[in-house]
Amino acid sequence: MNPQILQRVELLFQQSRFKEAKEMLETELANQPDYFPYRINYIIALMHSDEEEKAEQLCDVLMQDYPEETELISLSAEIDLRLDRFDRADSKVKLIKELGELDEDIFILESRAKLGLRNYDKALEAVNKALEIDASNQDALNLKIMISNILGKDIEADVNDVLELNPENAWSIANHAEELLNQGKVKEALERAKDSLMIDPENPIGQHVMAEALKSRFFIYRLFRKYSEFTARLSEGGSWYFLIGVYVAYKVLRGIAKQIPELIFLVYIIIGLFLLTWIIGPITNLYLSFNRYGKLLLDHDEKLMARLVGLSLLAGIICTVLFFTGVNFINVNTLILTFGMAIPFGSFLQPRKKRGRQTALIFTCGLLFFGILSLIPSATPFFAIFILGLFAYQWVINGILIRENSRVID
Repeated sequence: MNPQILQRVELLFQQSRFKEAKEMLETELANQPDYFPYRINYIIALMHSDEEEKAEQLCDVLMQDYPEETELISLSAEIDLRLDRFDRADSKVKLIKELGELDEDIFILESRAKLGLRNYDKALEAVNKALEIDASNQDALNLKIMISNILGKDIEADVNDVLELNPENAWSIANHAEELLNQGKVKEALERAKDSLMIDPENPIGQHVMAEALKSRFFIYRLFRKYSEFTARLSEGGSWYFLIGVYVAYKVLRGIAKQIPELIFLVYIIIGLFLLTWIIGPITNLYLSFNRYGKLLLDHDEKLMARLVGLSLLAGIICTVLFFTGVNFINVNTLILTFGMAIPFGSFLQPRKKRGRQTALIFTCGLLFFGILSLIPSATPFFAIFILGLFAYQWVINGILIRENSRVID
């Protein structure tokens, strides 16, 4: 055993040079394969080197030898969080607490697991317990700000407090940027998000706020963002009540408009706003993909959906121009198909879970298939199937996304 090796590894961790630490530990493990400190630090290095699956395998093996080692269980829970397995991480936190480990780091870990499970109230409760132990813990303070922001609480005082502790902390600066964005100060939020990413380019909060600030340059997106914040605070049941309530209100207003034609514009406004909620995200993502900063903030799925929606709307606009110039092969079915496909194209990759994503993909392919068939002259049945399918898709995808993203209250 060489204590200088562990000191060197710790220094490399502090400098985020995890691959170098991994290579060093591999060399040492070749000579001392059973030495616990080398093994656990190697797992940490793997986890931070985007090798979570290998880290998980080695962690499971090590846990067989040390089943009650709380540091190891915490590391296993951290790997679960990185793999979005929040329920498993939460179970491991419960085990750690049963073993008597109740320091602030465990409550922070519990809060992160509850946050991933969308149980915001329990997440806030856990992080407050961490702050009771250490009121100046920056990770806990920043996590509290994030959760409070989701719940619509005032975060200005907390943001000021955490910035006083360390004005150069990337996470704290990103939270400040989000607070500015909540106040409608888009330019200031954008500058603070840039400051955060200059310190830590991989900071996910900074990246998120940067993307939101760039898109919030458009007034219509700022309205959509407020709508998204409102729906994020609804439980699964509340989300369904809201959705069904809006649909019932639309049907009632449509019936009234038949008696009072002057009100028909309200029906069109509701339809327009409803359709806009499906495509405003992909449209603004398309804008980001042409921005030198924004294109770095989108993942593959967001870019693909944005391009497909852009192509669908472009095709719709071209077909509309051709339709009104009297081109024979362009009909109303073509216009509905080109514009209508923007809805599934803009949402079919949003589900995170495999089953939901497969359902959305199958529905989208089916809609495109029947939509193309509906362009055949006298293919009325196929057009009817497309319209009914498009209507059904919206309820199906809403169901999937509500189940995955709704707030949990217990």
